Amino acid sequence: MKSILPNKPLQILVVEDNPGDFLLLKECIELSTLPLSEIHLAETLAEAIEILTTSKPDVVFLDLYLPDSNGLSSFHRLQANMEHSAVIILSGLSDTKTAQEAIAGGAQDFLSKGDFDEKLLAKTILYSIERKRSLVSIREANKRYELVSKATNDLIWDLDLETGLVYRDESAVQNILGFSSNSAIEHIEAWNERIHPDDLDRVLTTMQDIKHQGKKDSFELEYRFLAASGTYKFICDKGYIVRNAVGKPIRIIGAAQDITPRKNVEAAMVRQQALFRVLIERSPDMKTLISLDGIILYATPAITSILGYSENEYMGVNEKKIVHPEDIALLTQEMELTIKDPAYIGRLQLRLRHKEGYYKWCDKIITNLLNDPHVGAIVCNLWDITKEKQAEELIRASEEKYRQIFYDNPFPMFLYDIESLKIIECNNATLDKYQYSREEFLQLSILDLCHSGEQKVNPQVCPSEGDAPERLWHHSKKSGEEMAVEIFIYTIEYAGKKVRQAQINDITEKLKLGAELDAARHLQQLAITEATIEGQEKERGQLGIELHDNINQILATAKLYLDYAVSAPRLKKDMIIKGKKCVVLATEEIRKLSHSLLPPSLEEFGLLTALEELIHPIADTGKLFIDKQWNGFSEESMQKGQKLTIYRIVQEQLNNIIKHAGAKVVTICLRLMDDGEGVELRVKDDGIGFDPVQKKTGVGLRNIVSRAGLFNGKVKIVSSPGEGCELVVVFTGILASTPSFNRLCITHN
Repeated sequence: MKSILPNKPLQILVVEDNPGDFLLLKECIELSTLPLSEIHLAETLAEAIEILTTSKPDVVFLDLYLPDSNGLSSFHRLQANMEHSAVIILSGLSDTKTAQEAIAGGAQDFLSKGDFDEKLLAKTILYSIERKRSLVSIREANKRYELVSKATNDLIWDLDLETGLVYRDESAVQNILGFSSNSAIEHIEAWNERIHPDDLDRVLTTMQDIKHQGKKDSFELEYRFLAASGTYKFICDKGYIVRNAVGKPIRIIGAAQDITPRKNVEAAMVRQQALFRVLIERSPDMKTLISLDGIILYATPAITSILGYSENEYMGVNEKKIVHPEDIALLTQEMELTIKDPAYIGRLQLRLRHKEGYYKWCDKIITNLLNDPHVGAIVCNLWDITKEKQAEELIRASEEKYRQIFYDNPFPMFLYDIESLKIIECNNATLDKYQYSREEFLQLSILDLCHSGEQKVNPQVCPSEGDAPERLWHHSKKSGEEMAVEIFIYTIEYAGKKVRQAQINDITEKLKLGAELDAARHLQQLAITEATIEGQEKERGQLGIELHDNINQILATAKLYLDYAVSAPRLKKDMIIKGKKCVVLATEEIRKLSHSLLPPSLEEFGLLTALEELIHPIADTGKLFIDKQWNGFSEESMQKGQKLTIYRIVQEQLNNIIKHAGAKVVTICLRLMDDGEGVELRVKDDGIGFDPVQKKTGVGLRNIVSRAGLFNGKVKIVSSPGEGCELVVVFTGILASTPSFNRLCITHN
């Protein structure tokens, strides 16, 4: 008891609203052997809190049930206003459980009212003071522990080997491992379950050695730990073993450090070193280290693929022994410059002897790293350029051959700059064709060759690569004479630069002959067309005469019936009926014949009305839908023959569609051309289509082409099997009524 006696008189605060209980407690305190300074009384919790603001009692006796507070709330409110005072709960028999809960919450002890004497009271006071001091010491130690944890950024831990429970700093657990509290990993088994499987045996073996061998005082381990995020972190665990009096380990105090960043850097360095090693070993270019006196100290494996030597065969050899004799002087010069000035980077192309005796061309870069402590040599990078050198030789030979072909070519050829269009070279045939001297011609640009009229119309007269060869250009000779030419353009390399090569084909005479031939063909075709139309019209006239004679016979028969009706009154009615039928038949035949030869509406009402009358009976059958597209079309300036031609073409094409196409929809479009002097006719169907190449000699198509040709008409058929057919007829200058040779163009879909 003496060891825990206070070294100063005690201040005691009694919080009790019952005067009798207070007097009993005070009497017991005074009868005890404890040194006393002062006993304060507070009948309410508010009074107690007020006293605590001015004094610091060593012990507080607290009745939990006061006028202004009840139960545990009294204790918690009082505890919030004091730090170092021990609290002893005064309880009645009915509130013992509440008093015990207060002790669990931080009170030091409790006494049942009327159930203690001065000795028990003294003992309770002394033990309560000691417990409070211990609790305060532990709290202060924990605060220092937390500060140390924050200062080191380590996870400080304390393992009880008996229970397996581990205390860890909560903030460090969250900062380092991501857990909201230590509870998830409080037991050592829970911690071990999150250690990486590849590291677990090593960690467990170390812990077993600590428990059973008793030789270690400390340890250090690195392992991977599964953090709350689901990813592994590298942990460095350092621990100190605490033993009891007989040397048995009872606790381990340690610190865990997150070394993931360091491990990641180390892993990156390992990967980088492996990468560099692979790059060096598999690189197609060769790297060597050369000593100051020219001895090969090291060579990468590429030496075998380039020169045929193994690495060991190549090392220790003086480099100049495998250099072509003609290249030694250049190599010596570059090496001396590099050695003299470490900032100088030497570069040369030289020949090195292959193991089999022949030489290979190499491009070599020399770097002076003699002063680099990690290298201490001259570093050389070499690339095998033998194929490039061989290709250069082939190019030189090819250029020489091209030069001969260029200058000796019978066709005019010249080269010009792509940007400036200046002529930079030409062959002799060009000079002969354009009648310039070489000096004069090389002063020109390609624009100077173009005819002035062409330049005025189109300033972009320079042909480009890919121009169709049949396109015509007009060039002028020195004398001013114009010639029509075809120009073939190619892009080539010349003097290290891309230029254009132009090949000229003079087709002036060819065009003259072609024009004469076209004129002759035109006259011939025109004569044929006129004869064809004349024959057709003559045939129609004869057919009209014959039909008319037939109709006259019908009418004559009708007259006989009527005459007989007059002479035979008993048969009058029958004869009149038969005569009437003959008259109706004759009238119908005349109408059909007249419409087929020349629709009356064409001359009286115009082309569009005639087309309407032509289309209407066909559309009424319901077997063919005809879409008419000629809104805004004006026929006022067209002559009768022109209208009749268009009418006959539509009539012919509709007959062809009805007979052969099996179509359901037909579109007829008439429009004036943009120049105001032409007319375009389109007749399109959705029928079975056909191969126009095989059908181009048909009678119907020939009739259409012949009729169109009389009025500058060009006929185009667009069709293929299964894709329908479109007839396009373009009349140029039709409003000026200038006949010319027509042309048929056939196109596949």
